[in-house]
Amino acid sequence: MRTTPIDKYRNIGIAAHIDAGKTTTTERILFFTGVSERLGEVHEGTAIMDWMEEEQRRGITITAASTACNWKGCRINIIDTPGHVDFTMEVERSLRVLDGVVALFCAVGGVESQAQAVWRQADRHRVPRIAFINKMDRVGADFERVVKEIETSLGARPIPVQLPIGEGEDFRGVIDLIAEEAVTWDEASLGMKYEVGPIPADMADEAELAREWLIESLAELDTPLLEEYLERGEVGAAALNGALRRVTLELKAVPVLTGSSFRNIGVQPLLDAIVKYLPSPSDSAMREGVPKAEDEGLFSALVFKVAADPQKGRLCYIRVYSGHALAGDTLLAAGCEKKLGNLFRMHANEVFEIKEVFTGDIAAVAGMDELLTGDTICEVSDPIVLERLEVPVPVISVAVEPKNEADRELIENELSELVAEDPSLRLRTDLLTGQLLLSGMGELQLEVIAARLEKRVGHLFRVGTPRIEQREMPILSKRASHSASREIDGQRTDATVDVSVVPAPEVEGWVFEGARGQIEADKIGPLLAGFEEAMERGGSAGHPITGASVRLEKLSSNDGDAVLLKTAASRAAAKALAECGTVVLEPHMELEISGPEECLGDILSDLKSRGGRVEGIEQRAGFRVVKGVAPLRALMGYATSLRSKTKGRATYCMQFRRFKES
Repeated sequence: MRTTPIDKYRNIGIAAHIDAGKTTTTERILFFTGVSERLGEVHEGTAIMDWMEEEQRRGITITAASTACNWKGCRINIIDTPGHVDFTMEVERSLRVLDGVVALFCAVGGVESQAQAVWRQADRHRVPRIAFINKMDRVGADFERVVKEIETSLGARPIPVQLPIGEGEDFRGVIDLIAEEAVTWDEASLGMKYEVGPIPADMADEAELAREWLIESLAELDTPLLEEYLERGEVGAAALNGALRRVTLELKAVPVLTGSSFRNIGVQPLLDAIVKYLPSPSDSAMREGVPKAEDEGLFSALVFKVAADPQKGRLCYIRVYSGHALAGDTLLAAGCEKKLGNLFRMHANEVFEIKEVFTGDIAAVAGMDELLTGDTICEVSDPIVLERLEVPVPVISVAVEPKNEADRELIENELSELVAEDPSLRLRTDLLTGQLLLSGMGELQLEVIAARLEKRVGHLFRVGTPRIEQREMPILSKRASHSASREIDGQRTDATVDVSVVPAPEVEGWVFEGARGQIEADKIGPLLAGFEEAMERGGSAGHPITGASVRLEKLSSNDGDAVLLKTAASRAAAKALAECGTVVLEPHMELEISGPEECLGDILSDLKSRGGRVEGIEQRAGFRVVKGVAPLRALMGYATSLRSKTKGRATYCMQFRRFKES
């Protein structure tokens, strides 16, 4: 039986650039809502949400962790996401199933590159957001500058609902512009106690102007508030909160709050804002492709994450969009009838068994090992397929070799399990060398996977030097055919495939354009498998093909032998590629390098020497930010070089932009 009404659910994520304070904020939320009895600290390796050994050792979030808490009658399901670009897939799949996001920004760093990437992801999924400007206690904190950057860099409409009282070491609380009062925290009580009082006299005029601007901004965006304002000449707190909720859900504006999670300042008002302004599952009708959120409806859920649990085996994390289900119910999972396995609520890596799930729930299910990220679970009587996740392109790979060939199967199986957990990883066998190739988003991601593999199998393998993933793109349009035949029990079977390969620079990977004339449905699978094999094998340089369109011109087959069809399709496509000629492409990365003014010359000259291109330079509090593009091959070992040239005072982050000719 449901214990919390659906309109009291809040499924939210906390997302931002690396080191903006996401996990610290989540830890404070758990502490102030009574879920945890202590304050977990990232720098001490005691954060509840960073439960993996690699997360604690490195002091970063690697995998999205799920938990839940209650605040003022609402159930808040929280997913704490990574900030490092190598783990952007964790953010992508979390945003796919969340109803709202708390976007964190560092009061010193402002809107940094990964924060922009996360914001674009949230835009794509049309997820409402509130902003929390964190670390107001740091030297160089500037609330107004970050608000302006949210507007200029993200194209958003920020509406501050708070003002900070002091900045840097003097930061001690916030002014609530809605309630027209000041809130200051007692740090001796670890932020559990706070005082509400009048606005300080020296900030009264500033607060009055800020509140007038808030009302005017909302009146521009929200007709009911405008009508009330014109009729009465003033509006109360309830009307302002109602308007803020409406414009947030309609993606017209973003309420902005502030605080310092590390010093336990501003977390309770943030929780209030989550409850007041972010959507419940009932508001999901505003998002396309999502079933109506109601317990009485037909069951539908999306598998958004797969993870291995030492006791429970493989766990599939699901978001329930409609209906309700009991453990053991027969449902359609990835197109096959299956019984729903044991159900669990998650608290980081802890599991708590439950009997049933309802609309809006985020839970985990065991015993359904065939499911993968992006699969749909629904009613047998009314099958639907929810939109799958977009998987980023892997840009770097390493060879994983067993020290003893007898251990190859074990290592390959364990790697396959790890790859099943993260769709941005790819495991394949090099067709020329026979090596296992593990590809991913960056060196850090592959290092983490190697460390996890070592923990599972010990020192039974060696990892090669990271190498850049390259692609080949056809230059010309060519047509080729191949005939294959074989004899089984004295009966000869034949297949001839005639295919065209055409350059398509706008296509990521390759696409099957179709066939001239009708072909039987049972022949499509073997043909596509053959084309896939040829595209994976690549052209003359042996790299997978991208930017290509494949068209079946003619097919001749006397009995539809699947093996023969696949062989003929693969050889025909390979011949066409050989005649097309190909050009080798390499990944180019977007860079954002931050450092002090005096290091700017060294940063620019080093970037130029690596074949990079500067696209802009920004001034932020006490430092410069260089934005540019460079080939990934020139950025291997860049972190060490940058630290050396700037005496450790500069940092950078990068993300994939596109494959481009060398």
